[in-house]
Amino acid sequence: MLSGVALQGKQLTLSNVGNDDSIDSDGVPEGTYSKATVILVNGNNSDTDFGFVTSTALNPGTGTPGYWKNHPDAWPVDASDLPVTIMIGGVPYSKDAALAGLAKITKDKTTTMFSSLLSAKLNVLIGNSDSCLSGPNGAIAQGDAWMALHPLNSNVLASSDAWRIGEPIHQTLDAYNNGLLCAPHRQ
Repeated sequence: MLSGVALQGKQLTLSNVGNDDSIDSDGVPEGTYSKATVILVNGNNSDTDFGFVTSTALNPGTGTPGYWKNHPDAWPVDASDLPVTIMIGGVPYSKDAALAGLAKITKDKTTTMFSSLLSAKLNVLIGNSDSCLSGPNGAIAQGDAWMALHPLNSNVLASSDAWRIGEPIHQTLDAYNNGLLCAPHRQ
């Protein structure tokens, strides 16, 4: 990939070059995606390389809360085949307790966050890339922090200030679980 050099009358730009969009090719944030505008010059040559590459991560494919609810046999287990215990908001959940949490459909938004966060964690545990969700400020850490403040079944309503903070986290986790971020969806 060529970057920052003139090629047949075109100027390719570098990524992550501060705030000057004339020399920074990262695109413009649009929701959970980025959008880039390309202006073709010197004819209709559309050979522009945006630098996207296929991930080398295992990426068996992500599953939604519905997938994990309906495929408990796909849940990861430890080496001794004991049921997995997974932490959500600092609370350990057995596989059976986590499945019960997935089965709840209520107006309580803690069940919504629980389902999307649990699914994201299971998707990572089976080998999907978490590069778009990891780190201390990533959506998984934010979801855990939100769930620590608002435990499962604590009756957070959609109109609450708590959900105004939680909903964008849920939306990012949901996009990941649906294969729209750094790992593909299961086939």
